[in-house]
Amino acid sequence: MTTRKSVRYKLPVHVFINGQHCPVIDFSRTGAGLIKDDFNAEINAEAEIIVVFPYKSGNEGWGINGKIVRVDEKNNFFAVDFVEDENFRKFFNEFIDYLRSEDKLEMLKN
Repeated sequence: MTTRKSVRYKLPVHVFINGQHCPVIDFSRTGAGLIKDDFNAEINAEAEIIVVFPYKSGNEGWGINGKIVRVDEKNNFFAVDFVEDENFRKFFNEFIDYLRSEDKLEMLKN
């Protein structure tokens, strides 16, 4: 089992994997925990991920490549790791700073 080392947040973002909306449990710069529901999540499957961020005056979408690293059927949960992307890392840090400045940032405990 993989554990993300980055700080996890409860963020107001929308995640779409292979075109299907997956509600977010937690989100970090390196991955996300998502509610499984009807999504057919398979460990080690590569995923095309779109994340929509409510940023400043509108929504900003980012495409990220990722991999499903954990599936927990019992708890209706799955986790994805993002492929490292320098531009996404920079944007994510700006987004976190923006939420912090708006007093809308909620960090989760590991």
